[in-house]
Amino acid sequence: MDAKLAINILENTFKNEFDIGRLEYFFTELFNDVEINTVEEKQYVKKNFKRYVNHFYTLGSYRSKYDDRIGLYVVELSDESSRDHARTMQRNLIAKVMGNKREAALVAFYSNDSEDWRFSYIKKYYKFGEKGVKEELSAPRRHSFLVGPNEPNHTCQKQFLKLLMSEEKISLEQIDEAFDIENVTDAFFKEYSNLVKSLVESLTNIKEKDSIVREEFDSKYIKSADFAKKLMGQLVFMYFLQKKGWLGVQKGENWGTGPKDFLRIIFNKCQDEGKNFFNDVLEPLFYKGFAEEVGDFHYSEFGYMVPFLNGALFEPINNYDWVKTDINLTNSIFSNIFKTFDKYNFTVKEDEPLEKEVAVDPEMLGKVFESLLEGGDRKQKGAFYTPRNIVHYMCQENLISYLETNSDIPEEDLRNFITNGYLAIEHIIQVNDAGLKLGKIPYIRDSIKDNSDKLDNLLKNVKVIDPAVGSGAFPVGMMNEIVTARYILRLINNVQYIDFYSLKKETIANSLYGVDLELSATDVTKLRFWLSLIVDEENIKEIEPLPNLDNQIMCGNSVVDGYNNVRLFDDELIVRSAQTKLAMTPKEQLFEKIESKKREFFNTCGPLQKEKLRREIKELKWEFIEEHLKSIGRIDLIDEIFKYKYRDDRPFFIWELEFSEIFKGENSGFDIVIGNPPYVRQEKIKEIKPYLKEHYNTYTGVADLYVYFFEKGLNILKENGIFAFICSNKFA
Repeated sequence: MDAKLAINILENTFKNEFDIGRLEYFFTELFNDVEINTVEEKQYVKKNFKRYVNHFYTLGSYRSKYDDRIGLYVVELSDESSRDHARTMQRNLIAKVMGNKREAALVAFYSNDSEDWRFSYIKKYYKFGEKGVKEELSAPRRHSFLVGPNEPNHTCQKQFLKLLMSEEKISLEQIDEAFDIENVTDAFFKEYSNLVKSLVESLTNIKEKDSIVREEFDSKYIKSADFAKKLMGQLVFMYFLQKKGWLGVQKGENWGTGPKDFLRIIFNKCQDEGKNFFNDVLEPLFYKGFAEEVGDFHYSEFGYMVPFLNGALFEPINNYDWVKTDINLTNSIFSNIFKTFDKYNFTVKEDEPLEKEVAVDPEMLGKVFESLLEGGDRKQKGAFYTPRNIVHYMCQENLISYLETNSDIPEEDLRNFITNGYLAIEHIIQVNDAGLKLGKIPYIRDSIKDNSDKLDNLLKNVKVIDPAVGSGAFPVGMMNEIVTARYILRLINNVQYIDFYSLKKETIANSLYGVDLELSATDVTKLRFWLSLIVDEENIKEIEPLPNLDNQIMCGNSVVDGYNNVRLFDDELIVRSAQTKLAMTPKEQLFEKIESKKREFFNTCGPLQKEKLRREIKELKWEFIEEHLKSIGRIDLIDEIFKYKYRDDRPFFIWELEFSEIFKGENSGFDIVIGNPPYVRQEKIKEIKPYLKEHYNTYTGVADLYVYFFEKGLNILKENGIFAFICSNKFA
């Protein structure tokens, strides 16, 4: 088939509302020798599926190149909410239909109240057992494209173009490839990296020509690269927000009703009025619209409403004066950005074990950091993206070990609970939908039920740190595992309403910490946390402001807690803080004040209140550093080190001061230290070797950087804590 005809078929099929005739024609052309004979199968619309499904159709089946059997189906759902939320039901329905006769299925899920629909690939997976290969007990996994007139489906069409043009018999592996999320990841971030480079070049040119911009950036220690990365992060976040319908809401309407192309609308309006999009539109929108709390809604001069979001994402980087500084980035830059972004689907849902949307999702933002640290820069900083399956495995193993260490529950019972708990969720939801009695729950032993309160308390209060947080993969992964486990405990205790937003927010507030030398890495981590929160806000009249993560996800050098070979904390202070406070030293008083202020900060809203509290915390910390230097007779360092006072990126990190709440008490430290430490050869760390030699037991002249991360990780771990790093075979 020639390319023009193939493109025409793809556009007709996927850029329109669902039509069974168009899908039949697509399958006929895709598989060449397939026989289509559409039959309605009423026997499948029964019992627990009846609530969600109006009609079920079998179109036919296809035998692949290597004789795999693929079923072709259409499911008419009762309404749009069934398409997006009843995903367990959809997989279970297709699993029942496939039975033992099909290895996989291609399915269209649609509803009559929506123009858009889901095109899914559902496949069985097998694993090795004691007696050889056996079918996995879990439901088949599904990968999906969301398509239709309102959804960008560039990726779907691109993935199927070659298959449609091919005259050869298609294999199951080729269909796997078409629905592979990594193809989207690689393509999107290749373009993303180029866009960031264009922004950096434009900012650099503006600085060279405009002395006001240059002076503002230099005085506030703002790098063009950091500015560009943050701006791109802000735009990505807005794409997720407009996907939810939170932008451009009409006054008096609920959140969720805004246009899904809000950015394109205001950009076109800006062009028509001859304005500069960044200076005249985006800056006021970011730093007033999203950042200032004015009642329940914001109504701007452009005639649309946007939510008050709070959170440092929409604060000027290093507090630059955006009102007085004109940064006139050309509109053509944003035209290119939107042209790229508009090709892709953005989904606010993170991957689930059995469900993947083939789209740009929050988890994929981890690849931003990897793609922006290219070539020598990436090697120099030792940053490497950790595959999501490795993150998933390590987070589960750490949580199992933590719960086993702190309870009397058998390891096997905990392992089933943590690693297979999602099957319990599937079972409970299916039983509830069918109106049946719950009875025995798969993979949930009596020891879990009997100790559910204790387990919930352990999960609620666990303290987890990644000292080289990178893109936030491990903290976000731990959050998902903790929230899933606590959700299961609520289900088995028959809790009727489970608030995912509150569960996630509580987990972030109580449990999750990260440090990184790269400011852009901490920004991406915060962004992923904020996105993980907004995904669970649905059909709401008022949007909750985002929490402040400045005191949990922080920038600094994890292995250097001093300056000019002088350590900036006194360990005796931790010992004394665990004892009776009769006559506190000035340093101890400051230590207490800092912790007290930090407890307020997480939920503080509004730019004035936040800035006041942030300034107070910063002043107290630097007062502590000054007092410490005086107490050890190093007043000579005060002026030199204070040049870092107003910078977010510093060449040191004082663990006990920054995370004072973790290091108080007799058994201080983190419950879990987890991560993928930076792999930097010893030749690249010459400037910090004098400090490492003085303060690390593991120091040798040829030790690479990750060796010191191991020692630091063990030092910040509490007694009987759980430690897990990816390491090289050379280290082992």
